[in-house]
Amino acid sequence: MVLLQCLVFQANCLAQPMRNDGPAYGIMEGDPHALFPTSREYSKSFQDAKQLLSEQKYPVAVPELQSILDAPEDYLKSDSTTGFESLKEAAHQLIATLPDAGRRYYSLQYGPTAEQMLQQAEALDDNSLLREIVRRYFFTKAGAEAAYALGGYYFERGDFLAATEIWEMLSTQHELALSKEPHLTFKLAVAWYHLGNMGKCRQALMQFSRLMDKPVYEFPNGTRVPLFTADENPVEWLSRLTGRLDLQVAREQDNWTMYRGSPARTASAEFVVPSAKPLWEFSTIQEPFLQLLKDPPPVEDMLQKLGEHRRKNQAGVLPAASPVVIRDQVIFRTHRNLKSVSLKTGQLNWETTVSDALYQELLKDPQNEDEEFLGTPQTPLEKYLTQRAWQDYTAGHLSTDGKLVYCVENVGFIAGFYHFSRLDREHVLVPNSFNRLMAFEADTGKFVWELGGPRLQNPINFS
Repeated sequence: MVLLQCLVFQANCLAQPMRNDGPAYGIMEGDPHALFPTSREYSKSFQDAKQLLSEQKYPVAVPELQSILDAPEDYLKSDSTTGFESLKEAAHQLIATLPDAGRRYYSLQYGPTAEQMLQQAEALDDNSLLREIVRRYFFTKAGAEAAYALGGYYFERGDFLAATEIWEMLSTQHELALSKEPHLTFKLAVAWYHLGNMGKCRQALMQFSRLMDKPVYEFPNGTRVPLFTADENPVEWLSRLTGRLDLQVAREQDNWTMYRGSPARTASAEFVVPSAKPLWEFSTIQEPFLQLLKDPPPVEDMLQKLGEHRRKNQAGVLPAASPVVIRDQVIFRTHRNLKSVSLKTGQLNWETTVSDALYQELLKDPQNEDEEFLGTPQTPLEKYLTQRAWQDYTAGHLSTDGKLVYCVENVGFIAGFYHFSRLDREHVLVPNSFNRLMAFEADTGKFVWELGGPRLQNPINFS
């Protein structure tokens, strides 16, 4: 019946109205705002706020301006005579020009909310919350912290233009910017340098030198470098410190085929943010077969303590394992075997059937019990985990030509507490005088070929 009525009766239907609170008809020719969104409500709030600020009625004026910043969308200023002007930007500028009494009221009114959002952003590692704080509560203390961190996020991912916009706004408009100096201005100079704007870079470096009260700049990590002298080119000084990034090459590096990306070990990759919330995670420690053991050792807790002990007693601790990226998959070594997961989703694609017999043997070793374990590797399994996690680059590094994935197996480990007779030399725990180079299909993980092994078993010596 409904379809029949629609076919018989005709009615005029209006298209979706424009996002404009003004009249939908009678658009004046030459009106630059006619086809763009304006808001009577927020335009009135802005005009009222201007009048109230002139009367120093901050408790009434400031909430009017904040309502504009809190609005989900931006609008054009309906009274603008200079062309297209953002209503949010106009409100932002009015707050920026508040006298001390107005700034104090603003901080007292909105500072706690902004601080709570900042704590939430840090706990969740949520950059979208940082953007929200900067957009709505920039002129609070938390707003300054969020702007500084957000600029760092853009900087680390290679979006230097966005970083300069955030940091310059912080530097020129926020009274707390001085608490971030001289690092803020130095970072600005580096960002302008990588953008190729040497004029802006030079200006930032000269400002940076005026902020320094001594001829040595100390980085946040404690590294010290002497400042450029009066007769030295500041941009050349910065160039010697940072070098030039070849971002074009980084963007063209689709695959990561070996340790450090290329045979020269100098490949570049697009910037990412190590602190950002990961899209997916895949454990290289937890294995389903561990649940099949009668009393499986707590491998994850052991590695945690081993890592804490190592970082406490050694500088520059880096993992020995290095994954490769080929097309849409990530291939890496676990303690048991090789695995491939989807680069987009982290779902397991395949795993090799060739597993590390040494690791599986050590998991069953009765010497693994260490009731006083505080992080120093003592038992065979602890020694093995330490060597594989941070020392054994031979086992940890993979390479690929796009068709096959290459790895070195039967590496063994250094224990120093097992005693074997000559009859036990084939035992898996006995240190090897050989290893094997193995190849697997990159798309399926199927075993293809191997070279090496015991000298009497394989005619290819020292391979």
